[in-house]
Amino acid sequence: MTTKTQMYDYPGYNIRFGVGGDAGGAATTAYAKFAAFTTMIAYSASLNVAVVGTAGTSTWQFQQVNTSGTTTLALFTLATGTVGKGSNVALSTATGGISLAQNDMLQLLSGGDVAAKLAVGWELGLAQNASVTV
Repeated sequence: MTTKTQMYDYPGYNIRFGVGGDAGGAATTAYAKFAAFTTMIAYSASLNVAVVGTAGTSTWQFQQVNTSGTTTLALFTLATGTVGKGSNVALSTATGGISLAQNDMLQLLSGGDVAAKLAVGWELGLAQNASVTV
């Protein structure tokens, strides 16, 4: 396999895709980690309660981690009392999402509810001229 920088007519640049994970089970712990395999754009995250919590609500931090440190992209408070309760959270108020360099990481830092567990989905896309494996 080799890598190649695709041009603007490559159809993969126009597709958004999702990757998922789970979060919760301990307070202030990083979950649902995703490492960018090339230059990418992160648009949003979807949260859905999978296991009911005991605190009623919990605030979650969406973070970007790279060699410069950790940046909080968004905070979101979710009611954790009902399985299936969920929401979609924009990671940026700017048009075009959050730029991720290759090897940047996204993660979700849990709030104070140690019992709640969430299903998490990240909405992502390839950045123009990203190097992809062919």
